[in-house]
Amino acid sequence: MIIVTNHAIERYIERVERVTPEVARERLSSPTIQMAAQIGCECVKLGSGARVVLSGSAVLTVVAPTDGNTWKGVSHAKNPH
Repeated sequence: MIIVTNHAIERYIERVERVTPEVARERLSSPTIQMAAQIGCECVKLGSGARVVLSGSAVLTVVAPTDGNTWKGVSHAKNPH
């Protein structure tokens, strides 16, 4: 079983879609996210581009989508030269 924190629910509603807390909890405890937690993933990228941050069997927060070029301070942008 996965634990979804209230903080993660609030960030999902703020950063992904305006839904009820119950719907946000349901989306953050989907089978895909549960499996990711079981195999030790630290994050799951949603279709919206937002990332669900995991720690063990807990969903900690939801990080807003970026421009797609950076994650954890690593740039994946192509060299302009």
